[in-house]
Amino acid sequence: MADKNFVTRAQILYTPQSFREADDSVEFTLSTERPALIFDFIRFGLVNEIIMSDGVIIPENKQIPLIDSHDRGTVKNILGSVRDFKIGDGKVIGRLYFSKSKDAQEALLKIREGHLDSGSVGYRQVETVYIPEGESFVKNGKEYNGELYLTTKWALQEFSLVAIGADSGAKARNENVQVSERAARDAAEKITEEKSMPAEIKERAEGTVTTDNPAKDGIKEVTIRSAKISELCTKHGCADKAAEFIRSGASVEQVQDAILDAIQARTVPLSTASRVEVGTEDIEKKRAAAVDGILIRSGIKLANPAPGAKDYSTLSFENIARNCLRASNIDTSYMGREEIMKRALSTSDFPNILANVANKSVMQGYQAGQQTYRIWAKTGMLPDFKTASRVALGDAPEMLLNESGEEVQQGVIGDRGESITLKTYARKLVITRQALINDDAGLFNRMFFAFGQRAANQIEAAAYGVLIDNEDLADGVKLFHSDHGNLEGSSKGIVDSTKLSVAMAAIGNQKSDGGMALSLMGRYILGGFENLVAASILCNSTTDATASSNADFNPYRNMGLVPVISGHIPGKKWFLVADNIDTVEVAFLNGKDTPTIEAIDNDGSILGRTYLAYIDYAAKALDYRGMFCNPGA
Repeated sequence: MADKNFVTRAQILYTPQSFREADDSVEFTLSTERPALIFDFIRFGLVNEIIMSDGVIIPENKQIPLIDSHDRGTVKNILGSVRDFKIGDGKVIGRLYFSKSKDAQEALLKIREGHLDSGSVGYRQVETVYIPEGESFVKNGKEYNGELYLTTKWALQEFSLVAIGADSGAKARNENVQVSERAARDAAEKITEEKSMPAEIKERAEGTVTTDNPAKDGIKEVTIRSAKISELCTKHGCADKAAEFIRSGASVEQVQDAILDAIQARTVPLSTASRVEVGTEDIEKKRAAAVDGILIRSGIKLANPAPGAKDYSTLSFENIARNCLRASNIDTSYMGREEIMKRALSTSDFPNILANVANKSVMQGYQAGQQTYRIWAKTGMLPDFKTASRVALGDAPEMLLNESGEEVQQGVIGDRGESITLKTYARKLVITRQALINDDAGLFNRMFFAFGQRAANQIEAAAYGVLIDNEDLADGVKLFHSDHGNLEGSSKGIVDSTKLSVAMAAIGNQKSDGGMALSLMGRYILGGFENLVAASILCNSTTDATASSNADFNPYRNMGLVPVISGHIPGKKWFLVADNIDTVEVAFLNGKDTPTIEAIDNDGSILGRTYLAYIDYAAKALDYRGMFCNPGA
């Protein structure tokens, strides 16, 4: 995996007079404090950087490897080592010690013959300050003006001999320096060279000065073509193509045509897709925009999408994954879709985006699901999975008359309280590798959003299931039973004013265990869809639709009755529930009444991302006295 802080910087500062035949060594200037153009993947453009020589961190063993062209894919490319470092006058100097191997001795011979005089230092940025354009920064009494990166600490890691070292500031940013990134480095070298070279040399490079040597003129022509191609590719964000164009012998005109195709194929970088300001929270802003963009593309409506979400809604999974890799300075130029997905899933940004999308999609579905139980049932909290007791209003002791001087009598809560115990409900959700490669954004709508809806519906079913299942309470009698005085035995059917009057009276006449009238008032009419029209008319109409005359007054219109319709109540069955007593409780662990989504490690049978969704809840009847049931048939 690439490290975004690994950098290489080409050098031409070589002191051949320092060659020592006794140990096959020679000095090179590894770095200077001259500004050099770098390709900044965060802002996706060229920015100058200065590395401070006194900020160099030398390895503890006082040695770094000497490598052939930054190719660290094999130890065969190690030519020797660099030691004897000297720091001063804005420079870092090191002595190159060559191995006795054939390749190393051949490279040393080319240096001694004057054919090879260029090197490139590889380092890791430790502390870097970004200075925006128009602003300045003072370090060690010296003022630095932006736009500029000022690297104040950097860890020296390796030094390479390179074929072309046109300037001291060229660099590529990749742990495994690939051909495309060497091309980016070469392009930056050419631009920096053009800006810093003396006028006479610049004239020669532009072809305005000729020589009497045909060989040199040929080299000059190739150099000019290479420089123009490199500059053209870098200018249009296609630096990864420069080396290929140069090697193929393509003309500048042919490169221009090819760049047009490359620009069209280029994906939108993270730094521009979100259209948010760069700052300390930039990563989170981009991530939020990407998350909401995927949700919008999957067909999920968002009330307040994050800024930039609309731009991300046009990007495929591949594009977003590619941009996440680029933000980590991983070159994706030669990667296929499958490799991009595989590499992106091994980073942090892309999996985090997918996890946030999954979580938000489930939450959106959960909130969109039916949760009518919240209207009439109590939502409670339990701290753990231990069985807890709930004391009903009817079980509480009543106050007794206390005459002057008498001892206040102790009230004892009855032992008929209902018990409630939490249970965990969980399911695995998987974003498969195939779905990502196929760019199936709809899975967040079909699976995650739908799962959230299903989770809400499951809890809804549990709440109504307490009423439908009609299980025994702590007293050994079913919730709705004639012994409890809350079950209709004769006048069964769809709700009307007559049947509702019976239910209201039954609830209103309920008494505590001590015989005191509780004066409960029924408020919520719960029914299935067969009771929808009748319950709505009964609660809202000015007349009694079930009376013999439409002019008959509807006494229930202004009583604040609320019709609650749910498909979990079958047939013509309906219930009346009071609002001034706890009837049914739906309890959650620590009050968290939404599902939790966690990313988990995949097992060997799954290629993609796996998430565990779970929620802890329990539904239980607390007191029969606030409810009445009409079986309906």
